[in-house]
Amino acid sequence: EDHKILQRTKRTTMKLSISRVLVSLLWAALPTTSNGALAPTDALSVSNNILETLEPGRIESLSPFVRFSIRAATNMRRLVCSASRAFDVFEPLCTDATELVTNGQQFKDLPEYFYANFLALTIAYPIIFAYEETTIAVLILFPFALRLHRTLGYGNSLRMLGYSEATVERAYWDYWNLLTEQDLRVPDDGPGVDMYCNYIDAEYELFKTFYLDNYGNETGTNPTLTFNISGTMYRSCSVEGLGYFIRSDWEHHRREIVSAMMASAETSKAMVLHSLWHWESLFVVRFDFSEERNQESYSQYFESFEFLRELV
Repeated sequence: EDHKILQRTKRTTMKLSISRVLVSLLWAALPTTSNGALAPTDALSVSNNILETLEPGRIESLSPFVRFSIRAATNMRRLVCSASRAFDVFEPLCTDATELVTNGQQFKDLPEYFYANFLALTIAYPIIFAYEETTIAVLILFPFALRLHRTLGYGNSLRMLGYSEATVERAYWDYWNLLTEQDLRVPDDGPGVDMYCNYIDAEYELFKTFYLDNYGNETGTNPTLTFNISGTMYRSCSVEGLGYFIRSDWEHHRREIVSAMMASAETSKAMVLHSLWHWESLFVVRFDFSEERNQESYSQYFESFEFLRELV
């Protein structure tokens, strides 16, 4: 029994050590101000990463936050792949993230804020699939990737409502800081979490009905593996630890969907289809962590960004 306790202690110590190293490397790779805050400036110079594969004219036109997002997603993928050389648990995450980036080259044609979001999710998706067995370090990178995803979505919702790019840029950084505070201080679920999860599950079912009424004849009345399964949002919302991010991300997607309705009919359609396929791609693996389901999820994840190509 003492031997087992010692082994568990060693494993825990190793996980904590990996966490500290990866987090310190990640933050060291990101631009900061003199007081340690992330710097919303044009000094986000990047070398040897995805930015260099974009056309020079596009690099110069990137907003500081979008440039920061692309750099951060690139650095996170590099950290996971570097760690995989020493720790096997990171190997499938590195493999999947790299394949997603490689296979998603066509999305470089999207507006940069959409492509930056695609890159952030190339980190988040593999971590979700390995959620039950990943180390503490990966669970720290996951909130960071989701924070990029949610902040970029928030900015896009403002853009679709007609706000200027200057306003969107300021909002990016303010909202990033707000989400950082929230993510680092997540409170325990309150006694009403079950009621809350039931509520947003009903919202999601209503969203699926909206899709059927408006676009079902074009893209199918049973478009995904889990579309006709009820309670998918509830079961994801109520998962301990992960539930906070499910709830937070749904709030952001709901804002984007409603904001898109204030824009053109084409924008509304693209965002509804994008959001539906995005969420369904998560639900595909939520109840079956198999390699086959993972690949189906990735396929739907790619399809969700294909719908955004209609806006190019």
